[in-house]
Order: sequence, then structure tokens, then C-alpha cells
Amino acid sequence: MDNQRFCLDRGWRFTKTPHSVLPRIITHDTVYAYAKGDGAQGPAMLNFNDADWDLLDVPHDWQHTEPYDMTGVVSHGYQRTGVAWYRRTFLLDTADMDGEISLAFDGISGVSDVYVNGAKLMHNESCYNGFTLRLTDIANFGATPNVVAVRVDKTAWEGWWYEGCGINRHVWLLKRPWLHIADDGVWVKPVREKGAWVAQVEWAVENDGCTALTGVLEAEVADPNSQTIHRLSLPVQMEAFATVTLRARCPIDAPVLWDVDAPNLYTLRTALSSPAGRDCHAVRFGLRETRFSAQDGFYLNGRPLKLLGVCNHLDHAGIGATIPRDLWHYRVSLLKGMGCNAYRCSHNPPPIELLDVCDELGMLVMDENRGFSTSDNALHLLRAMVRRDRNHPCVIMYSLFNEEPMQGTPKGRRIAQRQRAEVRRLDDTRPCIGALNGGMFEPDGAATALDITGLNYYLDSFDRFHKLFADQPVVSSETVSAFATRGCVETDPAAQVFSNYDEACADWGETVREANIAVLSRPFMMGLFVWTGFDYRGEPTPHEWPSVSSHFGVMDSCGFPKDTYYLYRAFWTQTPTVHVLPHWNHRRGAEVRVMVYGNCDEAELFLNGRSLGKQAHDMAAQSTWRVKFEPGELRAVGYRNGLPVAEDRARTAGNAKRLRLEAPIHTLYPDTDSVAVINLSCEDEHGVFCPKENTRLAIAVEGGRLMGVGNGDPNRHDRDDDTRVRLFNGRAQALVSADGTAQEVRVIVSAERFGDAIIILPVGKRPFPGDVPTADMRVISGWRVSHAATTDKPDVTVEPTFSDINSMEPIMFTGTWQTVLDGHHGQFALYRTRADLGPSARRRYLVLTAVQGTVEVYVNHRMLRRQECFVKNRVEVELPVSLFGECQLTLILQNDTVDRHAGILEPICLVQREAPPRDDTQPRAARNGAR
Repeated sequence: MDNQRFCLDRGWRFTKTPHSVLPRIITHDTVYAYAKGDGAQGPAMLNFNDADWDLLDVPHDWQHTEPYDMTGVVSHGYQRTGVAWYRRTFLLDTADMDGEISLAFDGISGVSDVYVNGAKLMHNESCYNGFTLRLTDIANFGATPNVVAVRVDKTAWEGWWYEGCGINRHVWLLKRPWLHIADDGVWVKPVREKGAWVAQVEWAVENDGCTALTGVLEAEVADPNSQTIHRLSLPVQMEAFATVTLRARCPIDAPVLWDVDAPNLYTLRTALSSPAGRDCHAVRFGLRETRFSAQDGFYLNGRPLKLLGVCNHLDHAGIGATIPRDLWHYRVSLLKGMGCNAYRCSHNPPPIELLDVCDELGMLVMDENRGFSTSDNALHLLRAMVRRDRNHPCVIMYSLFNEEPMQGTPKGRRIAQRQRAEVRRLDDTRPCIGALNGGMFEPDGAATALDITGLNYYLDSFDRFHKLFADQPVVSSETVSAFATRGCVETDPAAQVFSNYDEACADWGETVREANIAVLSRPFMMGLFVWTGFDYRGEPTPHEWPSVSSHFGVMDSCGFPKDTYYLYRAFWTQTPTVHVLPHWNHRRGAEVRVMVYGNCDEAELFLNGRSLGKQAHDMAAQSTWRVKFEPGELRAVGYRNGLPVAEDRARTAGNAKRLRLEAPIHTLYPDTDSVAVINLSCEDEHGVFCPKENTRLAIAVEGGRLMGVGNGDPNRHDRDDDTRVRLFNGRAQALVSADGTAQEVRVIVSAERFGDAIIILPVGKRPFPGDVPTADMRVISGWRVSHAATTDKPDVTVEPTFSDINSMEPIMFTGTWQTVLDGHHGQFALYRTRADLGPSARRRYLVLTAVQGTVEVYVNHRMLRRQECFVKNRVEVELPVSLFGECQLTLILQNDTVDRHAGILEPICLVQREAPPRDDTQPRAARNGAR
């Protein structure tokens, strides 16, 4: 078997109806059966009827579509959590028995229990870690489907922010040869030795087979231009069920470094071959050097570089905590556009797609651990994060904790030291940091137990800390917490909105200008991480209801920039910048405070061509004018050395006349990493943006699906999954996916006063793991069983009379032995029903999942299978193509078991491996059945 990776995202069944895995009837036999390896009942059973559950794709977050409820948890945005089930079926070929089968979850938000074929394989309490489950020993091969059932309990929460609920990251099905690379088993460690670069590589190799295997590991390194620059080969010899680590050194000639402005990526390709098959992997890595100085700050590839970063949670307007890879690319690109070069994963390990995007775009990352603990489980999760993420050149440090109560205590110091030791066993190339909001001056606390100290806020502590701990590198790990509402001109406490003049912040925070000046003016400060890059659900500080999301973001929850976005650009880039605010639609004659955010020497403001004065530009104050409003154009010009180098304009908009649709992600793909962002706005007859328009729009999608809508309003209570959205201060957003078959997707947006606007998006192709079809499975019901057991084998050709309702009685298969047979050794019972077997088709199976006794299976009096099940066993019966439509199904079961228990223990189902061909030429009478 060669390794294959399949996407298991599509075709899940979902319900918020509570279900139990305990047997419905509690007897000794049911309790005994439940205690066995595959004894879970309810949704964990193969034949559980989930036909009335919702059909959906993962990643999925059910919380963001819950109604807003002011009695809900304010930190979570007033949307309730709860308990839900997911269920998925799939088939495996008999050839798959010759290798390892695994199921990988990239993450489940909630306390989750994962059952496969009735066996509980995982209990997971982290919302952020991924895990892989070995299915090989419990899998069904052939006609019997495999059922994955996941119970997600989010009645408790892990973080104090909005986390979402459900399977909110990818799910994968992995098929691998017995001899293969372990999960996250490749580590590429680039180092520079005596001026030359070499990649030190480790491979963790597993043999999951029951016999010894020999093989060969071949690897090659490709440069950023995909040219092979090094090859190697290593012999492999392993005992059964063993793990070994192989090591090699790969010299890299003519090295090209990875940098924030030149994110060059190398690739290590590995092929592990053995008689069991071939296992191939590709790992990207980068060559870069970092240095963290207590006196001079951070260095990247030998040059000083301030970390200009943001902190972020994991949700986006319209879709909750399920951000696809293409949307991560869009969000990180927006951050890069304002001069941001660093990203703090607050306060948990991120989706792997975010790190991939940061590798590609040149964004430095503070990778953050969730639990400040040295329990076995907490250390396991910490190790898993490091193993998964250590090949990413974007990751420059590991954050072990954030604002922990024990941070300033000896107890906290011991925890931090042990966690750091665990990290360094796996990765000795990156420093560890903790983010403190107190206890930083305690000599026996955690502040100096790590490689770097992170200070959250407390600008006045920078100099004191540096004086006390002169050899300790330090960074402003969280700062600002300023308030702004996109498009708002004045702060209005009653409306719970804030202006964009950089004048309001949390009691513990600072303005944008205060934080930047404090950090950027101190050489020993490595940089700052702003709270936050984007607005997020929950924590609507300083307000509560009706506010349901934060006001902290440099951008709103859709990614639309607030005016302070351009203030950061002024501080964080050398490019000449000016930005004029606010918009220029006001009451005639009203006095308007006009500000210019910029980084030029001087700024001059013009109204309809008239100069309103030139000001020397001060970064701490920026530039401000009081202007009596008149319609027209407001223009700001920035000067350096007396010459104009930048300008910005705000124009008065007339009445909105038409819609404007913009698609920064302009191509869709038929995979679950894909999304199109459609930004919606209105303009007047001259094409001027209408900043105060709040009309409602209707959205229709052809060839795809509307994933969700939003508008960045922190007080919005509309549903994310609505087909309508209201503009908020002129803007809204729709997120769209392709349906997998269309060549293009058409998005039609309608407004009552403006008519329709259409945008057409092509659907392209790109490499992505194939989908795994769901098993077409239907429970056969309506069974009756003979009233009493017989010593003679029943004659299946004898039909009861039409009026006979006593010879056979209704029965449901609920996990218990049938009383008609139980204890009657050697005797027989007859079971019968009529069922529609559907149209003629190949590879249809009648599956009896759990039978004990010798069973004969008949369809229309024709025996198709006889099987002895002296202990509980599965019976699969392939149906001939000549059998279709409504047929009579008959079972004869004999109690010839050792323990004298016999019966059909679980519902019987019809499984179809291939979709039946449509045959409209078949005569109607023939389609009704064959007898």
C-alpha cells in the first residue's frame, strides 16, 4: 500500500438533539455488551438512524448561528453553547487491510468523545490540538461501512473568548503502509556552521505491522525554485510494532534566506519504501537566523528588526471559528498591508493553515501554548504543538502562558522551567516566552525563568524591568486595547460606538500613539503585539449588551480597516503616508474635527482646493484642524524635505445609486480550503463611496453556496447564515464557496433602491486531497419474528394468511437477545419483512452487523447466504442485480451457540457501494420488483 490522504470534510450528519451511547434497556446482557471494545450504542452504532439529522460539511461551528441571548455569556458574545453530535460513514476496500488506516482531526472545539464502529477511541478536552486515531484494528473492510460518531460538549469553555463549537478544523483519512513516517515525524533543523548552511534532519519511522520489515529511506532537498540540490539514501530495518529515529545532514550550497520581505522556502521530500509499500512526504522549511538581545532587541538574519505585531483570536464575521486557508491568506495580507510583520496566536495553538500562510507571506509568529500546567495531558499538548510547528520558519518563539495567576510565584517559576525543558528537548532553536500582566519584578517568579519576558501593557514598567534584569530580553507581548468603531465619527456611549481619533482605550490599555512611541523609542524593547488586529466575537469591553463583539481591532470583524489602520501604517512603515479622517458627509455648516494620520515632516489640508494651513507633523499628536463642513473634496498632502510625497482625499457622496462588489479573493476552488470574499458597498452616480449608507441587501448564489454574511457592526444581532445583510457605515461582506461541479459562481446582490449587481467568479483547479464518499446506508425496518421457536427448520415458502397477525409479531433490534430463541438450544426462529431494494445495481449489500447463531438469508425465497456465528459476528450478503424494487426478506436463525444466547442484536441495513445507474428505459412494471 502506498500512502494516501483523503479529505473527510464533506457529508457529515449533525444534530443538537441529546443522545446517549448507553444501552436503552439495562440488563446484565446489555451492560456486559456495553463494557466490551465495540459496545457503545446510540449514534456510535453502525445502524443508528440519522436520516433526520442535518447534512453539512466541516469545518463547522454551530455556535455562530445561535440566536443572541442577553442571558448568555458576555465573554462568548451572548451566543449559547451546548452538546451536539456529528456522524459520518465511509467504506474501506478489502485491499486496505494490508496497511495502516488512521483518522486525523485537526481540531474540535469542545470536550469531544470520538467513537468508531462502536469503539471509543478518544476523549479530548482541548479545543485547539489535533490528534490522529489508528483505525486499523477496529475498521470494517468490504461491504460494512465504518461509522465515525463525535460527541462535542461545549457546556464548559476552555478560553474566556469566543471559541466556537464543533468540528471546526479539517478531518483526514490516512492510508499508509505498515512501515511509514510517524505523525509530525520529520524535523528539519537548518543551522549555519562556520559560515555554511546545513539542514540537520530527523525522521521518526514506525512499523505498525506484526512482522519485521526492511526498507530504504530516500530524501531530496529542493530549493525555492524547485531545483534539487541534495539527495541521500538510508537503510531501514525494523522489528514489528517498533519506532526508530533516523538522522542525516544535508548541506545547502548557495543558500537563499527566508525573511519577512523574501519568504524563500525549501522543501524536503522523503520516500520510505519497503515490501509493505511506499510512504511519501514533503516538508517545507526556511533558512533564517534570529537573535534576541537584552540591549538591542530582535535581529533577523543579522539585522535589527522591530517586531510590529498583533494578537488575534480565530473567528471571522459570517463563519465563526472556521476560517478556511484562503481567508487566512486574505487576513494576513491585510496585516502585511499596514506594516505588520508579527502575529501572536492568542492564546492557543493556531490552525496549521495559518502557519503555512505566514511561511508564504513572511509573517513572524509567536506560537502560543494554551495550558499553564505540568500535568501529563498539558505537557502532551505542549509537545504536540512543538512537534507540529517546529518546521515553520515563521515561528520564532514559543509562548508558554498568558497572564497566569501563578506567574509571579515560585510555583509558576517551576511550571515555566519544566515546560521550557520539554520544549527544548524537541526544539532547541527557538526561545520560550511568557506573557505577564503582573509579578514581573518578583525574582523567584516566572518572568526570568524563560528566554524572553513578555510584558502585557504597563508601559511604565519597561525601564524599571530593564534596569533590574539587564540581561533579560523583553517584548511588549500585549498592548494598546484601544477602542474604535469602523466608520464612526463621534464616540456615542448610548449607541456603544467609538470614534476613530485614537482617543479611547481600556483602563489598562494605551492609545496607538502612546504604545508605539513607548516601544519604538527604546532599543532594548524587541517590539510590540497590539490587542488586536481584528475585532472578534465576545469581550465587548467596555460595554455589554447589546454589544456582542469587541471594539479593539485595527480592523473590524470582516477585515475592513478602521482609520487607525493607517495610523499603524504611519508608525510601522517608512513609506510616506497620509490618511485623512473622517469621511466628508456631514451637516452643512457643522464644525468637524479633521485629522491626518501620517509620517511625513509636514501635512497640509485643502478643502475644495483652498489650503486650510500646513502643520509640522508630530507623531505623538498627528495633525488636527477644525473645519466648517461644506460639500466637496477634502484633500491632505504630506511633505518631506519640503516636497509633496503623499496625499489622501475624502469626497462628499450624493445619494446612493448603485452597488459596488469587490472580490479580493477572485478565484474559487472545489475544496474546503476555498472561500471567496465579496465586499459590498454603495456609490453615488459619480462613483463616490457612500459612507453612511445602511441599506439592507439580498444575496443569491448560483453554482456555489453562501457561507455567511457580516458587516463589522459590534452591536449586530442578525444571523450569520441569512441571505440578507445590512450595510454598516457603508460596508458589508459575503463569504461564498463553490459547489464542486460548476465552472463559475455567480453572486447576485440586490438592493431595493439600487437594483442588482452581479459578480462572476471562476472556479479553478489546484491540488487537494480527494473526498471520501459517504456510504449509502439505509436501515431495513418492519421486521416480524415467529411467535415461538420451532424444533424443525421453518419452510420459507410458506406464507402466512392475509389475516394472520398472531403467528409473527413485530420486533426491533435493540441490542438484546430475542426471547423467542434465547435459551432454546438447537431451535429455529423465522424473521421476515418487505423492503424496497431500489433499482437494479451492482454492489448492494444486506448487512447484519451483529448476529449470534447460524443464520440463513433469503430474498424472495432465494437463499443468498448461510453463515455460522457461534459468537456475535457480522454477516454481509451481496444482492444480485436481478433483485430490485420491493422484495421479501427472510432470515432463519438457529440457536446453536455454546452459551445458548441467540438473536439479531443490531438493526439490519442496506448498503450500496456505488450509485445506481439511472435507467429510464426500464419498463415501469419491471422496476416494481423481480419475483
